[in-house]
Amino acid sequence: MFTRLCKLNKNLIWGFLGSHARKPNVYARNIDGLVPCLDGNPAYFFATGREVLIVCVDLMPPHSEELADEEPFAHDEPQYFTEDSHRVSPVYRLYQALSLLKQSFDEADAKPRLIKGVLLTTSNIINAQDMEERWSDMGIMVAHSMPAVIRSPFTVESREELPVAKWFHQFEDYCEHIQLTDIVKQFCIGNEDSEDDDDADLSQYSDGHDEDDNHDEQLNFEFPDGEFMLGQNNKVKVEILKPVKNPLDELNRLVGCNDIHKQIDALIALNRYNQIFLKMNPWAKPHSLALHSIFFGRPGTGKTTVCKIYGSLLRDAGMLSKGHVVCCNRGTFVGNNWGDEDKAVRQVIQLAKGGVLMIDEAYLLNSSHPNDPGKLVVPLLMDILANEDMRDIAIVLCGYKDEMLRLIDLNPGLDSRFPNRFEFPDFAVEDLLEITRRRIKDYGYHFTRSAWLKYKSTVTTAYEGRDRKTWGNARYVANLLEHIYLCHARRCIRLKDTNRQRLLSLTAADIQPIETPTAKRHIGF
Repeated sequence: MFTRLCKLNKNLIWGFLGSHARKPNVYARNIDGLVPCLDGNPAYFFATGREVLIVCVDLMPPHSEELADEEPFAHDEPQYFTEDSHRVSPVYRLYQALSLLKQSFDEADAKPRLIKGVLLTTSNIINAQDMEERWSDMGIMVAHSMPAVIRSPFTVESREELPVAKWFHQFEDYCEHIQLTDIVKQFCIGNEDSEDDDDADLSQYSDGHDEDDNHDEQLNFEFPDGEFMLGQNNKVKVEILKPVKNPLDELNRLVGCNDIHKQIDALIALNRYNQIFLKMNPWAKPHSLALHSIFFGRPGTGKTTVCKIYGSLLRDAGMLSKGHVVCCNRGTFVGNNWGDEDKAVRQVIQLAKGGVLMIDEAYLLNSSHPNDPGKLVVPLLMDILANEDMRDIAIVLCGYKDEMLRLIDLNPGLDSRFPNRFEFPDFAVEDLLEITRRRIKDYGYHFTRSAWLKYKSTVTTAYEGRDRKTWGNARYVANLLEHIYLCHARRCIRLKDTNRQRLLSLTAADIQPIETPTAKRHIGF
C-alpha cells in the first residue's frame, strides 16, 4: 500500500485511501485526537496484512508557503517557517507518533513487515525536493500542496470482523497513553496466513482492475441490450453506461469541475452523516436527502461524463444498488401511438432502477404545442417518483440553463423533487488546452513547438468567435483533434515516413482549423 502511494499523483491519493478503507482485508480507523503528538490533526490508522500506516492530514490556509527544517535547534523541536511565522514541523510530530507505534510493537514482540507514516498537507513546501531524502530516512512520505478535497470528511468503514477490531475498542478507552501492543499483536497473529498480497493488488489499482471490487459484476437488466418496443412497430434504443471503477479518481481528473466536485462531496457527506446520526439516534428524523438532480450546461461541458461518475459514486456510498446510467432523450418516450409515453416511462424507469436515469435536453419535453405528447412525460415521472418504493434510482435532467429553468417553472413539482442543481460552465481556453494535452497523451502524440503555437492560436480564434448557442466546448476539441489526426496520417503516408519519432510528432502542417456550427437564422418578422 505504501509503495503504491509513493508512486501516485497527489490528486489520486485521497481516492486511493478511500477505496482501501472499504476493502474487506484492510482495517482502517479514524484516530483524530487519540494520538496527542499529532495536535488533533485528522489522522487515520491503516493495517493490511503485516503493513501498518499512520496517515496524518495537515490543513493549512490556502496558498500557504513554508520552508521546512527537520533539524532541531538548541534542543527545540524542528520548525517550519512562513514569511511571518513558524510552527513545529508536522513531519516531526508524525515521526513521534511512529516512534510510539514502533515501541508498542516491540513490547508486543510483533514485527510488521512495514511501519510507515504518510503526511498529506495543503501547504506548499518550497524546499520539498531537498527534504525528500530526510523524510525517507524518517520513514515518512510527504505529499504537499494537496488539493482541497482532503478537507472533506474521510469515509472509513472499518471491518469489525477482523481480529484487530475488538482490541481497537479498548484502544479508544485510554487516549492519554496510547499502546497499540495488543492491537498489533492480535492483528498480526490473525493475519499470518495472508502475507499481504497488497503490492499486486495495488498495482492493479492504477489501471482500474481490482479483484476486490464488485464493479465487474454483470448488471442483469431486464432489457440487457437497451432496446424495447413502443406500440407495435416502433423500436427504441437507449444507451446504458456501466459503472466506472474508482469514480473519485475519475472526478479528480476532470478539467474545470471543482465546484461540481464540492457539491457531490457535500451530498455524499450528508448521506454519511445521516447514517451515523441514525445509528446514534434511531428514533430521530434524518435530514432529507434527494438524489434527483438537474445539470445545467451547453453541449460538451461534461454533463454525461459527470453523470456516469455520479452514479458510481452514489453506488460506492451505498445510496444506489447498481450505479449504471441509462441515457435517454425526448425520442425515447414519444412513440407513434397514444399511450406509448406511459409505457416508455415505466420501462425506462425499470431499466434504470438501481442507477441513474439521465434525460438529455429534457426541456424538449415541454413544447409550445398544447397537444404535444411529450408534455405527459414529466407528470408521469412525478407520479412514479412519489412512490416510496422508488428510492433506488436517481433521475438527472440535463439541458441549457434558461430552457431548463422554464421547464421547472411550467412544472412546479420539479423544484422540490430535484433539489440538486449542478451548473456546467463553458470551458475557458486554458481548460480546452489542458483537455487537448490529456487527449493526445492517450495516443502518445506530442506537438512540435510551432504546431502547439498554431494550435493555441486556432483554439483561441475559434473560442473568441464562437456562437454561444452552438459552441461545442470539449466536443470542439475532440472534432479538431480528429481532423488533425487525419491530416497527420495523410502527410505521413504521402511522405512514406516510418520514423517513430516523426510518426508521433504533430507538426504545424497538420493543424488545420475546422468549421464551427452557427445558430440557425430565423426567417420572418
